[in-house]
Amino acid sequence: MHLVAQLIHDRIQGKKDNAVLALVIGGGAMRGVCAAGMLSVLEEAGATDHFDHVYGASAGATNGAIFLARQCRTLLPALLTLLGGKRFIHMTRRGLHADVGMVFRQLFMPETLLNTARIIAHRTVLHISAIDATTGAAAWFTNRDGTDLVTALHASAAIPSFYNKPVAIGGRSYLDGGVAAPLAVDQAFQDGATHVLALSTVTEAYRAVNRHPLVERWMRRKTGKFGVGFREVFAERYARFNESLDLAFGRVPPPARVALLTVAPATLIGWAERRHTVLQRAVQEGREEMRRVLL
Repeated sequence: MHLVAQLIHDRIQGKKDNAVLALVIGGGAMRGVCAAGMLSVLEEAGATDHFDHVYGASAGATNGAIFLARQCRTLLPALLTLLGGKRFIHMTRRGLHADVGMVFRQLFMPETLLNTARIIAHRTVLHISAIDATTGAAAWFTNRDGTDLVTALHASAAIPSFYNKPVAIGGRSYLDGGVAAPLAVDQAFQDGATHVLALSTVTEAYRAVNRHPLVERWMRRKTGKFGVGFREVFAERYARFNESLDLAFGRVPPPARVALLTVAPATLIGWAERRHTVLQRAVQEGREEMRRVLL
């Protein structure tokens, strides 16, 4: 058994250690359903309370919050229902191709309320990635800094070009943290993690590449209202994504004395996938991959 999986098992069994265990969750809009399946297995195994840090951007941050709230069984099915169909992603809907605001309005209504009090009181530090819409500086909000958690999650999921509505926090405007930290394994290393479990929502062979030139031109036009610093970081997003994947999959070695285990799907789905059967299969594949490495 891998050292990271063994540490998780040991902690579930109540064994003491001096390790720093981090969970890093990838995003990617609809691709996040695969990580949701992985997290549901971790929750069922009793691992929810045994990570020291959880890092996530965009869908990864939302999934991480649901996981720490111990609500995978109730909220993840509701999230899957919201993401399917045309309510969330509708590429011909003018000006609002991905209605992130609708997801947060619906998902966190009283009948499907995220237990933010449980997350704030949790022993684990939840790190939510966002990016300043003016300067392009990366920001990390946590469950310990007094920021409203739902607002921080909304900011982290505010997809440039397709949603394009920055979210205000502390007098600044923020957008999708996945632009700067798509799979923040490096941040976990910097924060002193000795053991890292990374949940990728893309396959090991995946490489991010520029879209069609006309699409890239359209995206530059859509993001032109934001600051120069943001536009520079946005232009580098594919390189950043590939660098994070190289680190997560060991193509770039991790720091000495750090154990890294990355779980990834065998099948890649599109970030805008809407077919419920495909999304359900992605959830199931995530569950199977997590069982394979953990159980």
